[in-house]
Amino acid sequence: MRVALVSLVDGERQFSKSRVGVDLTETPLSHSFCQHVVGDAAPLVVADARRDPRLRENLAIDALGVVAYCGVPLTGSDGYTLGSFCAVDDSPREWSGVRRPVGPHL
Repeated sequence: MRVALVSLVDGERQFSKSRVGVDLTETPLSHSFCQHVVGDAAPLVVADARRDPRLRENLAIDALGVVAYCGVPLTGSDGYTLGSFCAVDDSPREWSGVRRPVGPHL
């Protein structure tokens, strides 16, 4: 499973506003890696979530098969992080060339 998402995160759930590779439009925060991108307002790059102390208890690992994750924040012009753009893989993956985007905000 390889997935790409544009997700918005609120206090209770994650909404997938655009997606490729999955049909889910909404998940609870218990299944969200993107919540960490929003909470930290910083990229989150994980080769194997099963080994990451922040993520290894996340229910998306078993329920959805999420193993590798690479997400960058989607930040509005007011500086508020609304969500993330992310890529997901069901196998461990070393992500290369990942950096915080530079340029105009949403």
